[in-house]
Amino acid sequence: MADVYSTAFTQKTYMECWAQAQEALQRGRRVLVDATFREQAFRRLFLEGAKKEGAMACVVVCECNREIIKGRMTKRETATEHVSDANWQVFEKVESSWTPFEAATGLYAVTPQDIFTVNTDKQIELSLQRVHGFLRKVGME
Repeated sequence: MADVYSTAFTQKTYMECWAQAQEALQRGRRVLVDATFREQAFRRLFLEGAKKEGAMACVVVCECNREIIKGRMTKRETATEHVSDANWQVFEKVESSWTPFEAATGLYAVTPQDIFTVNTDKQIELSLQRVHGFLRKVGME
């Protein structure tokens, strides 16, 4: 089985995801990409690509307390339906290589107003309400 968290597999995954997103944008559809985006290069690919296609682009960054994340991951490991194969070791690897989101500069700049950080420690409904409020504010809901 391939190491789905290897650099090569990660790059292949993001490139395929972008190809599908680009195709949808070219058809005039809206696109939401749910991914870790731990590296600036992948963020740039999607954000600049969306703007080149004439689409609005924004970023929602989800943050959560480490112990809450660990508890959720532990609970998920024993669940009958697995939504991810990532475990605590994978989380720690991703966390150690995380590059914080910052406003980008250049032709396809993402302003601080395009980046929204939501804390997901509490109930999912509250986090979703906050995200919907942000999307309304930037004209994307």
